[in-house]
Amino acid sequence: MDIIQTFRRLSQKNIFGDMFSVQHHQVELIKKLYAKNGLVITGGGAMPEQYEVFKDGQRVAYYRLRHGDFTVDCPGPSGEEIFAAEPNGDGAFDGDERLNYLTKAMRLVLKHIGQ
Repeated sequence: MDIIQTFRRLSQKNIFGDMFSVQHHQVELIKKLYAKNGLVITGGGAMPEQYEVFKDGQRVAYYRLRHGDFTVDCPGPSGEEIFAAEPNGDGAFDGDERLNYLTKAMRLVLKHIGQ
């Protein structure tokens, strides 16, 4: 295969579309898990990947992954940082990281708010 064929094939593949499809399905699972614990999670995206978590209509946490730093702040961006990590993902979690980090964050938020 020559270089022109390589570029044609790359242009036909939507790398970001695949990433966001995986993200969408994982976030749907996370939303169900949060709902079982009385929480609502909104957000997602990339560059940065960020979420807000609500309990009884009040924001209780803010998550952000930017430049390889994942932070969990309660109750919002200028609140107390209760968790920080450095996942492989830079502005979005790698496919195998999102479920783990968002589940761990949920447990810490529940502990922080006394649940």
